[in-house]
Amino acid sequence: MVNSFMLGILIIIPIIIVLTSFTLDIRGIQIDLTDQKIRQYKQNLTGKNGKWLELSIFNKIILTHEFYKVSTTDYSDIIDGDISTSKTTHGHFVVRLIGSKSKKSLIITEEMKYSAAKKTLAKVAKDTGFEKEDTYHAKLVQSINMRSWQ
Repeated sequence: MVNSFMLGILIIIPIIIVLTSFTLDIRGIQIDLTDQKIRQYKQNLTGKNGKWLELSIFNKIILTHEFYKVSTTDYSDIIDGDISTSKTTHGHFVVRLIGSKSKKSLIITEEMKYSAAKKTLAKVAKDTGFEKEDTYHAKLVQSINMRSWQ
């Protein structure tokens, strides 16, 4: 009885560790201002993994409003033979670093609220000293100005 219990534990523990490592999928951005480096990382049971890049390859931080489409399938009427698909458009505010010379781009954050993205834009621009550009606000002002001419 003890041997089968120990065997069960020896089988279950590795399975739990493997499943945990797949479900523990944390991603983020790490900026090291002391060494002037940045990386996108993926954190799992072994720690944070990601390739460091020199901050000097970037020179600008921008805020944009971007959209993406998600396809969904509705199986609620499958008994009647009706399966419908639809596409939903989602918008979010993206703050990204841009390297004009290196042609590199790195997403810092994606936010649902403009105020949160604007706060991140201001903080990262202040910490790095990079030029900041709020393209969403600029386009919004341009749109309002164009409507006032009509």
